[in-house]
Amino acid sequence: MTKELNQYYREVRSHLFCPKGEQDHLLAKAHQMVEELRESNPDLDYSGVVEFLGEPQELASTFMECMDPAMVEGYKKKKKRIRISIVAFVAALIAALSIFSIYVVQLKSEAQFTYSEDLVIEDDTNEQNEKTE
Repeated sequence: MTKELNQYYREVRSHLFCPKGEQDHLLAKAHQMVEELRESNPDLDYSGVVEFLGEPQELASTFMECMDPAMVEGYKKKKKRIRISIVAFVAALIAALSIFSIYVVQLKSEAQFTYSEDLVIEDDTNEQNEKTE
């Protein structure tokens, strides 16, 4: 039952829109409620716990109703700013890589390499005459 309860707590946490410290406090509360319930009903199984507490979303909603709305809004705004910053960074990175790849392609297209089978023979006699003079 411990694995099932840990999964339950993870699901509750995923539906709590508040700072991590507050999430920890609320989950400790839920854990305490479960322990008290199990002490009074030792043969209680996981489904009985869920019946008592409700589904994870329901418990999270109950917790959220008791929280300060200003704190919840502040947390949501902070999360939104973080997401926007990540998206902006990724967009800037994609733009920079695109510009770099266009530059490399243009650089390659401007370079002209030609292959020629011409044989060039230089006359060394002019060089020798210049040295003797």
